Amino acid sequence: MTRNEAIYVELARMAALEDGGSSERRALEIHRKVLGLSRTRARQLRNRLPREPVDLTQFVSGNDDSELILRMLVRVAASDNEITRREHRRLRQVAAELGVEELGFQNLVAEALSKAEFRARSLVRYRRIVVVVLILGSILWWNQRRGREESEDSSARNRTEFADRMADIELRACELARAEARKAARTEVEKGIDPQLDTNLTRRFQEVLDRKKDTFIFLYTYGTLVRRDAATRRKMTKDFGATGTGFVLSPDGHVATNKHVVEPWKFDPALAALVSRGWAVDSRSLVRVAWLAESRVMDAHRRILLKTGYASSRGTLALSALAPDAWRPRSSVKAPRRHKGGPADLAVLKLKMRTPTDCLPLDVDASHLRPLDPVMVCGFPLGFNIFETGIARFAPTIGSLRKVDANLFVSASVHPGNSGGPILDERGRVIAVTAARWQDATLGSGILARHLLPLLPDGGHWLERARSYARAGCSEAARCALDLARLRGAALQDVRRVSALLR
Repeated sequence: MTRNEAIYVELARMAALEDGGSSERRALEIHRKVLGLSRTRARQLRNRLPREPVDLTQFVSGNDDSELILRMLVRVAASDNEITRREHRRLRQVAAELGVEELGFQNLVAEALSKAEFRARSLVRYRRIVVVVLILGSILWWNQRRGREESEDSSARNRTEFADRMADIELRACELARAEARKAARTEVEKGIDPQLDTNLTRRFQEVLDRKKDTFIFLYTYGTLVRRDAATRRKMTKDFGATGTGFVLSPDGHVATNKHVVEPWKFDPALAALVSRGWAVDSRSLVRVAWLAESRVMDAHRRILLKTGYASSRGTLALSALAPDAWRPRSSVKAPRRHKGGPADLAVLKLKMRTPTDCLPLDVDASHLRPLDPVMVCGFPLGFNIFETGIARFAPTIGSLRKVDANLFVSASVHPGNSGGPILDERGRVIAVTAARWQDATLGSGILARHLLPLLPDGGHWLERARSYARAGCSEAARCALDLARLRGAALQDVRRVSALLR
């Protein structure tokens, strides 16, 4: 065994006296490198430690060697910031063997313990600094996150306020455009070049309104979007509301309208932006209300009267069917998801009626429609703003077909609030559902009536309803139900069998 190997063996014995921890193992590794031993040789020496101490005197050539060897042993013993009694006894024994004086031995021990205490204090100080840095970093991160969310909320509020101001401006612009359109229409009539607004045509449409005035429905949807802040658990809310028009499809109270009237958060840009950032509709606050035309919807103080209409909160109105959702492609990853228009923008409500009611017939065959055919758009434009006396009075307007394609385009005046209302032909049949207006108030679009059929019950349901109405003597309701049965694919012989009950 060489001199350095003998010293390393004694260092390993010192580290093993008290089942040395990680600090003593690190000190032993440092001395291995100083002594120039390989890892393999050092492992072999540690695995075969002799029971008896190594006689180091044979490797000592002077006092300097003795003090150096003893200093190594003291460093290993004090590497865990203390020297135990067993370690101190062994060190004193080695000092005596190497001829190191007591004063020199005590000086080496004191020096090693002083350095160990300094390392311990430094470690505690370092840990405190790390804890403080982590706390400050957490506070800074939380403040930044809170500031970012408050900034987002502020931006959303600003966008909403801006949208409200723009909506007011748009309404005023629409009113001006409507006034100009009326003025132009009167001028054309005076010149005799507008055959669509002649007296006979107006009279025919007026007869339709007199017969079917009870089939027009004013709709109002309101609720609250909510979001709970993940950090503060603070609940944030945003109220919303939408008005529109509907019309009765069946004697038992099925009402057709637009989806954006009953679920506005899927279409409105400001609401869709909030939903895309984690806001959600509070189902407990969501209420849909339907009033028949000529019903009182507001009192003298312009407070809304739910008791005069059918309301989901009272169980007299339910959402019967919705067209499948269809979303617009996003312009970017951060862009809010918004619903498409077209056939996907349809909904059917169900009113809880005690007796059969009148309904509007559907014309699902658009092949006979031609540009310039006269049409009438019925609805409640501008919602509550148009009810000066608090009575839900519909405001029809007459125009003509501009284009018949996947959607229907008409020249009649269309405003916010007309959505979901019927577009009628001269015979009073529904050829389309009003869906949107374009750049000016005198161009609107509608969804063809055939797209409503999949949202209605099947032919068997309407045959059973027709049979029940016929037995009760409600012949008009039975005929309406039979028309729906034919449109929904009921067998011709079954329809004839029920029709025989009406003769």
